[in-house]
Amino acid sequence: MTGQSSSRIGISIGLGLLFVIVLAMVIAPEDVDAQTAPPTGAGDWNIYDVTTISNQRITLQGNLNVYSGGKLTLTNVDLIMAHASLGGKAIRVRNNAHMVFDGGSISHSGATSTYKFIVERGATATMDGVEVSDLWHNPSTTSSALQGGMQIQSNSVTITDCTFKDNDRVAMVI
Repeated sequence: MTGQSSSRIGISIGLGLLFVIVLAMVIAPEDVDAQTAPPTGAGDWNIYDVTTISNQRITLQGNLNVYSGGKLTLTNVDLIMAHASLGGKAIRVRNNAHMVFDGGSISHSGATSTYKFIVERGATATMDGVEVSDLWHNPSTTSSALQGGMQIQSNSVTITDCTFKDNDRVAMVI
């Protein structure tokens, strides 16, 4: 075997490996986005990517925001809002964002504090088997005013087998 033949074989092997690496990058699955873990202390939980959490209890002192392009899937998660105000913090699913909540619960840790839950126009939300309690109501309005509860501003929301309880006057506004 001459030196020229071995060089050609080495180049062929190198090009073949390069082709395999490029091919693997092209056909790699797209759902391997980074997970956005909830904050362990004070602060907002901001979702910009595909995030999936299962079988956990999450205590959140700030807001939960699912931003455009983000998708949050919570399966059998107990989400506890933990701040000291009436509607001072919120769960907000923004335009072009997606939230799936399957089983579990959403509540507040304080006896007199509440939170807002807003699904904005253009967002998608699916909830199944979730217990929702302690939603906000604007105390400065009359008892007939529908300001508070889970505020659904989108036409892409599906809620099945959920229980809304212990909310301040209003459970849901569509």
